[in-house]
Amino acid sequence: MRLLHTKNLEFVSFIGTPIEERPRYAILSHTWKDDEFLFEEARNGIRQQSRKPRRGLRKILNACKRARQDNLDYIWVDTCCIDKSSSAELSEAINSMFKWYKESASCYVFMDDVTLQGDGVMGNFDESRWFTRGWTLQELIAPHGLIFFDRHWKYMCSRDEIASRLERVTGITQSILRRRHILPPAETSHRYDYRSKCPGCGQIDEVKTDLAEEPISIKMKWAAKRRTTRPEDTSYCLLGLFDINMPLLYGEGENAFGRLQGEILKKSPDQSILTW
Repeated sequence: MRLLHTKNLEFVSFIGTPIEERPRYAILSHTWKDDEFLFEEARNGIRQQSRKPRRGLRKILNACKRARQDNLDYIWVDTCCIDKSSSAELSEAINSMFKWYKESASCYVFMDDVTLQGDGVMGNFDESRWFTRGWTLQELIAPHGLIFFDRHWKYMCSRDEIASRLERVTGITQSILRRRHILPPAETSHRYDYRSKCPGCGQIDEVKTDLAEEPISIKMKWAAKRRTTRPEDTSYCLLGLFDINMPLLYGEGENAFGRLQGEILKKSPDQSILTW
């Protein structure tokens, strides 16, 4: 895992580092646009390019600013923290994505098509593009603590505060969406067993158990109307949701879903996956 330091804007590698030895970190959830700031550019130095940042870099800098406010020295952003030229690193990242979001101290959802109005109304929230993308499904579910920001990086709300609204928009069970921090991340500095407790607040997090109890057909329904740029990613973005690890074969197209079905059937007697 490669993290970005929120103060000096330099990368620190924690590849192979045990969970308990990794620092607490924030994580960003967003939708990709054409001008994202990628690892290939970031490796040349972010600080030097931050004087006149384009939109993709400005998003990263604002996420770092928020993380610093939460006393988090590190952040993970998918655009710049994965070297996608390395097939091995990309495969590890995609297979680990759910775990990385789950183990974050706080997740920031940046909605660049939503504006918080003066009266507190979140304009266009339910219609945000963020709810239509495949990858953001696990990003909504996996973190213990998740908060939403509008296009100007104004705080809108936390996930648990609008769980019933999110259930209407996404179909996801409210009990999963109501998980929240019991203390702000800044007040918790102890080391925890990240495999079962939230590193942000130390509370027990049973999201994997909750997901395992949901019928496969229901989880597939959550993803049914979501889209990805590449056809294979329609399946790859569901690996964490079903607790599956499998090799990535970009170019296989819709065959990826057949492989996903096979892996799910190895773990579960629930045959409803075959109806999709």
